[in-house]
Amino acid sequence: MAHREIETKLPIAALAPLNRRLLALGFVPATPRRLERNQLFDFADGSLRAAGRLVRLRECGGEKRLTVKAPGQLRGGIKSRPEYETVLGDFSPLVELFGTLGLVRTWYYEKYRREWSRGSVRLFMDETPAGNYLEVEAGATAIRAFARSLGFSPAQFIGDSYFSLYCRFKNSRQPGDMRFSRPRKSPKGPRSKK
Repeated sequence: MAHREIETKLPIAALAPLNRRLLALGFVPATPRRLERNQLFDFADGSLRAAGRLVRLRECGGEKRLTVKAPGQLRGGIKSRPEYETVLGDFSPLVELFGTLGLVRTWYYEKYRREWSRGSVRLFMDETPAGNYLEVEAGATAIRAFARSLGFSPAQFIGDSYFSLYCRFKNSRQPGDMRFSRPRKSPKGPRSKK
């Protein structure tokens, strides 16, 4: 079943002060900080990306997910599009099926992620080799209100994908996979209530 994903990213300079601010705003850590591994698949000609579509396999915290995103809209740095997602037991049969359909792995990326929540607002604190970002998922009005509470203006909203951000970071249209060169130590922050 599809749901409409509405999100933006905010650039984050320092994680520890953000952790404290989120607690003060009443947000609750929903997960511990975890390494997330992602694989994107496309046809060799890149036609899915060109059409604004995404096929992703994600592994995080022992859970494996298939996500398919349809084309959407970007308004004022807030992206909105249909998203289909399901939990999987094993990637192997699906990767084999993708190959049969002509899909190939086009990009692999890693990030450390900690999830937060308060009401209908979901936050994803992402540490990547290209910088730290806070993904905010909620309705557009709630996104703008939350961003204001942290001192961000809509001009600072980032609607780009992690691939686009990494291309800019590496100053390359084909930057290679986004991987950490060595394990990162966890910054101090609250523990998950899970």
